[in-house]
Amino acid sequence: MDCETFKDVVDRLAEEHEAEPRRTEPWEEVVMTILSQNTADENRDRAYDALVKEYETPDEILNAPEDRLRELIAPAGLANSKASYLKNAARHVVEERGGDTEWIREEPPDDVHDELTSIKGVGHKTADVILLFAADADYCPVDTHVDRVTGRLGVAPDMSPAKTREKLLEYRDDCGIDLRKAHVALISHGRATCHARSPECGECVVENVCEKYGVEE
Repeated sequence: MDCETFKDVVDRLAEEHEAEPRRTEPWEEVVMTILSQNTADENRDRAYDALVKEYETPDEILNAPEDRLRELIAPAGLANSKASYLKNAARHVVEERGGDTEWIREEPPDDVHDELTSIKGVGHKTADVILLFAADADYCPVDTHVDRVTGRLGVAPDMSPAKTREKLLEYRDDCGIDLRKAHVALISHGRATCHARSPECGECVVENVCEKYGVEE
């Protein structure tokens, strides 16, 4: 898909779904994003609410009994792994950054991304989410909705999530695509209209440029 078409797609989807990125504090976003891995938002929120009633700061999580962490975050699933990942993130912040997380907002995003992904349990997608919502950085985390919608539209056809991420960064650097806006627009469209099964193409505002369903061969 060429640059102008993709820009138009993003604008139309953002308007259709009234999509705007949320804004969160850095440590809150680190915790929420780890908890959100492979689970629904409502499960993440239940786990987060339970956790912060007892342990909220990096220092508190680092020093919390791991079995208690697992109990509190059980609603998010994969509690053993996620408790370990939270400990890893808290240890890095406390030992390497003195408990402060403002560096996530203040330092160059690519440097922050590299540092975040050095923490076990924080991959590219998790780091992209943290940077997008806590630092307003120009990234587009590739979840299942973004991957599916970009594939169908022809933005990143037949690509792995890792390759889709690379392609979206190319659109950002070469075309000036606002990836923050694109992420929220694409994920909203995937949830509301472009379902994995039985997409509602008749309700799709960008069907005319969709390579999989809307463009006549």
